[in-house]
Amino acid sequence: MSAIKPRKQVYEFGEFRFDAANHQLSSASGPVLLKPKSLDCLLLLLENRGRVLAKDELMELLWPDTFVEEANLTQTIYELRRALGESGRRPGLIENVPKRGYRFSGEVNAIVDFAAADARDISSLAVLPFCSLRAEGRDEALELGLAETLITGLSGLGRLVIRPTSAVRNYTHLSQDPLDAGRELRVDAVLHGTIQVSDTNRIRVTARLVQVQTGVTMWAGHFDETLDDVFLVQDSLLEKILAALSVKLTGKEHARLRKHNNLHPEAHRQFLKCRFHWHKWTIDNWHRSIDHGKAAIALKPIEASYHAWTAAGFCVLGIYGFMPPADAFGEATTLVRKALELDESDSKAHEILAAIKLFYEWDWTGLPHLLQLAIELDPYNSTVHHLHAFYFLIFGRLAEAVAAINTALIVNPLSLISNTDLGVIYYYSGQFSKAVEQFKRALELDPYFAHARFGLGYAFLATGNKVEGLKSMRRAVEYAGVKAGDSPHLGFAYAVSGDQDAARAVIKSLDIRSRSEYVDPIHSAIVYSGLNDRAGTIAKLNEALENRSRDLIFIGCDPVFKPLHGLAEFRQLLSAVGTRASL
Repeated sequence: MSAIKPRKQVYEFGEFRFDAANHQLSSASGPVLLKPKSLDCLLLLLENRGRVLAKDELMELLWPDTFVEEANLTQTIYELRRALGESGRRPGLIENVPKRGYRFSGEVNAIVDFAAADARDISSLAVLPFCSLRAEGRDEALELGLAETLITGLSGLGRLVIRPTSAVRNYTHLSQDPLDAGRELRVDAVLHGTIQVSDTNRIRVTARLVQVQTGVTMWAGHFDETLDDVFLVQDSLLEKILAALSVKLTGKEHARLRKHNNLHPEAHRQFLKCRFHWHKWTIDNWHRSIDHGKAAIALKPIEASYHAWTAAGFCVLGIYGFMPPADAFGEATTLVRKALELDESDSKAHEILAAIKLFYEWDWTGLPHLLQLAIELDPYNSTVHHLHAFYFLIFGRLAEAVAAINTALIVNPLSLISNTDLGVIYYYSGQFSKAVEQFKRALELDPYFAHARFGLGYAFLATGNKVEGLKSMRRAVEYAGVKAGDSPHLGFAYAVSGDQDAARAVIKSLDIRSRSEYVDPIHSAIVYSGLNDRAGTIAKLNEALENRSRDLIFIGCDPVFKPLHGLAEFRQLLSAVGTRASL
């Protein structure tokens, strides 16, 4: 009796066809006779194709609870190779990896019986970056860009929860087990594959859609086009994936997915680099993203997504205080308005415009409608739900804020920023112990995530635990890679812990920096508030108002500024921003 449970799946490779359910191997010339154990071995190699199966692992799977010599495995592999080689004249299908084991290295097309992997069981999907088969000369922007194009197309349909690019961008190693990745990302299915660009400017893409729970391949295939026709690969991949998942498109949806507007190949390459560097999440890379976005626009000015993603670069520079808000958001607004003029259904453009209205324009009348429209265009855009949570938070609608951020976490449960900002919502709502626990959960995902460390520090200080608060702030400064003397958060911790000299030294350092570069005035206001210097705090908050600092939208709910709630000057600030005190 076979030790390997039959799967309802058919594998095709070369001239061979292996029916896993019936345990039958055939070729163009008829049935291929093999011992059951050899067929078991073939099935294991096919199911794990591309991955090295250790000899010990193979022996344990083929002969469970039975002691056998390695010679048994060697003989089984020999018989299998002989059968494939004699029938197909392709002795290289099964690769011997010295001192490790065996790997099936041939091209395989898998056809699944949906009784084994029912598309109705798939409600969430992760599209991993396509891995290069070349160790040198990789085009990482193309590898991630192809995945992101599929993510954007699938997410916009609203039929499945699609993990965003930020969740999958680190799964770039060829040795990565897609099933392990799927389990880590908590999805029902994973699309993974390889990409190879030849010296003759051709692109070859192989892809495989796998059900995570069963390991069954729902679809597999390969595409070979010129690099300039990469759009044909994208379209074909989307069609095959949707067919495998039994997703039927309306005519409007089908047209939107194929809307390329005669794409310019070099412009598209610049656009892929624009998105790639944006996801690197550093100041230098955001500037590089903008440069590539502008290059794409210069080559193809009528492409809405080029304008939207270039706007995204300016937007984050403004949000995080790396550019004067008027400059950053002014550029972003011009670009995003152009994007919407070109395509009013561009979901990225609506997302960026919502961020501008929230953090800079303070358009509390138009923002709710825009957020709702952005959600309708892309129901599983975690960033839009995140922005929605902030809108609810600053107006004291705390239950709705928690619900919105939890929706973002459904889309991307491993998101560091969403897990951290759930803690921020608890902190801003005065639930300090709950905030401490949530920040700790975020840090379990990444103990070096500075944003969560800073949040934990504030939450500890709010509970009266000054020792742990100061300790967390110091670690956050270290992980953020900033000078202790330039951190307003550490300055606040110094102030409330009684070290006024150290706190005032931070204020002085920030003042000196502001003479040569943009420094958000609200940073000094935070330290002044810790020192209980109300005049200094109000003065800096008024400077922040002149600059339209993004953090002003939170001052009504931030515990740091609670001592100011009774001041007329503070109420005037809230009125100017259009928010209210909610603590």
